[in-house]
Amino acid sequence: MATEERILCQIEVPVPRL
Repeated sequence: MATEERILCQIEVPVPRL
């Protein structure tokens, strides 16, 4: 259910915690 949302988040911010 939260797979596409996670992918979208990763695509937009692949490195949110750099």
